[in-house]
Amino acid sequence: MNSDEQDVKTPPSTEEDPLPPDPVIEAYKKDIDRASLRENLKLTVDQRLERLEQFREFVEELQNSVKTPAHEQVSESDTSPV
Repeated sequence: MNSDEQDVKTPPSTEEDPLPPDPVIEAYKKDIDRASLRENLKLTVDQRLERLEQFREFVEELQNSVKTPAHEQVSESDTSPV
């Protein structure tokens, strides 16, 4: 059992913790990649924003490639005069 699986288990309520664990939250916890979250939180805000921008550009590129089929795409070398 790895440390992420151990994190999913919630200790029983104690007097210091008056609220019992929420079953909905507990159900979602098993699907969270906590290692990825930890790595992301090690980054500065600027680094996270840079990653977000790179991801946005990637998504935009994918969307554009779907809109324009490969056989219709024109590269810069095809449009330059000879």
